[in-house]
Amino acid sequence: MDRELASFVDHLPLHAEEGSVREHVSEAILLQALLDGIGEEAVAKGVFALCRRFFVLSGVLDVKVLSEGSWAFVSFPAYLFAKSIAQSLSTPDLALVDAAYWKQGAYGDANIVKQQRRLLKFLEKRRRGAAPGQTAIPIRTVHVAWGMIKLGKDFLLKHREDEHRDVRNWVFPGGRLIPDDCEQNLESDSLLRDLSNPDSKTARVSLLTTLKREMQEELGLWYEEDYEAKLHLRVPRWEQVEGAAANHALTAYNILIFSIRLTEQGKIKIFHRIYDHRDDFIWFSKTDLLKGRPDGESAYIDALRGGFKDRLSTVLAEMPESAGVDPAKSEAITLPSRADQPMQIGRTGHEQNTGIRFSDEQLDLLLVCAWHARGFRFETRESTILPLGDGWIGLETPPLRDIARSMIRACDEGGWPLIRMMSNRYIRIDHRPNNIFLDEGFFSGQIRSNESGGGVFTLIRLERESSLAVHFEDRKDIRLPPNMYRAIQSIVAGNDPESDSSILASDLGRSFRQKWDKKSQPMGLRKLFRQIAGYWKQTIVIRQMSGG
Repeated sequence: MDRELASFVDHLPLHAEEGSVREHVSEAILLQALLDGIGEEAVAKGVFALCRRFFVLSGVLDVKVLSEGSWAFVSFPAYLFAKSIAQSLSTPDLALVDAAYWKQGAYGDANIVKQQRRLLKFLEKRRRGAAPGQTAIPIRTVHVAWGMIKLGKDFLLKHREDEHRDVRNWVFPGGRLIPDDCEQNLESDSLLRDLSNPDSKTARVSLLTTLKREMQEELGLWYEEDYEAKLHLRVPRWEQVEGAAANHALTAYNILIFSIRLTEQGKIKIFHRIYDHRDDFIWFSKTDLLKGRPDGESAYIDALRGGFKDRLSTVLAEMPESAGVDPAKSEAITLPSRADQPMQIGRTGHEQNTGIRFSDEQLDLLLVCAWHARGFRFETRESTILPLGDGWIGLETPPLRDIARSMIRACDEGGWPLIRMMSNRYIRIDHRPNNIFLDEGFFSGQIRSNESGGGVFTLIRLERESSLAVHFEDRKDIRLPPNMYRAIQSIVAGNDPESDSSILASDLGRSFRQKWDKKSQPMGLRKLFRQIAGYWKQTIVIRQMSGG
């Protein structure tokens, strides 16, 4: 066939290198040139139609002249392009690129991958957008399994690995189906043909296997042992010019979303994986997914946007929670500041001593757990103590685990189980974080006047150093109206504010019991003021400062 094209190539219309002088050659002459070379009319017409279509696609032919039954090139470079392609087709055994150029491989030349990606991206975007009123047909099909991990109001996303993509790189855990995920007894050719269909039944039943593989690779989770997965919904058909590396084309996506139900062990494994690979994972709220995070990070959820449109917010809100009901106890506890003090338990105002006392090393570890559960700022001295999510602490050495076990025994023997341990490696205080308090020895206060006649009260959670960690000082300023400023001044001076005629005492009790508890408890202090024998007393050391 190569030599048979030579006459056709010779008859292609010429174009001047400078100016607009050019030839017009009728299609009848070009077709006859092919027929003279090939000999079979049907074959010649087929080859001619293919060449004609290719040159039209390439934009080198003048379409007005073509409509009149002749060929003419739009420019000299267009003539050169067409002539080069036609001459190459007519040259026996010629290859425009090396035989290995299009071979795929994980270690292929990065520059070649970029070239291929740019070429395919250009072709496919033009193909999709250059035919108004017509629907471009996808030439690539991808079947995807996503695992939705939702803890509280946040969704877990991972960093996408493909550096060639020019879109946002945070995606849901999961990935695309590969032939090895399929358990059907199909020959390889038949399997590929089946998987090229976006509605492939083989893909639908195999995507759970895809999810299992991806969850193990990305998060280290094992199906059934660490989680269960249930098909939640299918994303409506979505098409996009997309693809990793050089696999870039107009793609039809078949995406199944699985809701993930984590075991407690699975949840801890995720927290540990995030700790070890903190740059690879991120949490997005529903609002973050829809609008982007305040730090500028955004998720690649174009398929969800395109598929669900205005319903996306509702779809995200209705995603099932991935963790069960937290078994943490609701009783409030107060942890001691010294090893010779007992832990207290019970609702505020009715606390009781448990009689449980901890050794110094036990108390140090217990306080790390408390600071972490409450979200207080601290820094561990040892890299073998890992602050994980949901209040869990990872203990990486046998001595630390021994301390934890001895602390658990002390609590259990005292009749107040306090610490939960998983996999002989992870511990947390088994009480709700907002019910974990520190005793008064961890706090101090300052009061000073201001220009308005009132003042400012500063509650200070003191810095504390231990053998395991350093807790950093934290402060909270509370503005005081004049009456409350005078009342606190009176208490600090050792007087009874309700006996002071300059102080309106009618609502002091309600304010101390309700308003001040709401201000002190987020800092970890149960009560800043208590009524003892009918008199209001401060629970911590408060210093009067000069006004400012």
